[in-house]
Amino acid sequence: MPDVTEAPAAPAEFRYHDRLDRRWPRLVRRASRAVLGFDPAPPDDVVRTFAAMYYDADPLAEAFVEEVYLRRGMAAGRAMLEQALAGGVASVPDPPRSLVALFADLERDPPWVDPARVERGARAFRRFGPAVFRFAGTITLAAYTESSVAKPLALTGVTSTVSFGSIACSPDPASRSPRPWRSSSRTATCACRSRRR
Repeated sequence: MPDVTEAPAAPAEFRYHDRLDRRWPRLVRRASRAVLGFDPAPPDDVVRTFAAMYYDADPLAEAFVEEVYLRRGMAAGRAMLEQALAGGVASVPDPPRSLVALFADLERDPPWVDPARVERGARAFRRFGPAVFRFAGTITLAAYTESSVAKPLALTGVTSTVSFGSIACSPDPASRSPRPWRSSSRTATCACRSRRR
């Protein structure tokens, strides 16, 4: 009898193992082991976890896109989202359940958030000023070479990484709330719409 706890098969687009034996990854791994004393390749269980999460989405944003954007139209969906972002869900006449659920989640910090730690990270980020995006952005650019990342971003026409980082690391904690998730909620709904294309 098969083990039912076994992780699902990796999607065809998840080509990590196909690329691991290429020349450059082998050279980087060898150099890292020699110079830094560790192999940067994650363990197989971590790789399997990433593969299993490959198509994970945002169910609350997906429900809002399904109920409003796809049934009432893009303009109506965007207008409703912008109104809720500006004035709260209460400012939207007869808000759909999906919008209420989405904002209930957005407006509540998860229990694991440590505000002191967030502020410490923001201070470290601010120390480098705009130059940080040259380096932090490089990581993002590397991800954009993966077609499964680049295609949805191209379809949305939205990239909010820099604005989100700038807002989230603002020196005034009061000015940060709720602005960072405003930016990310716009991006999330765009990504949900692009997955439908």
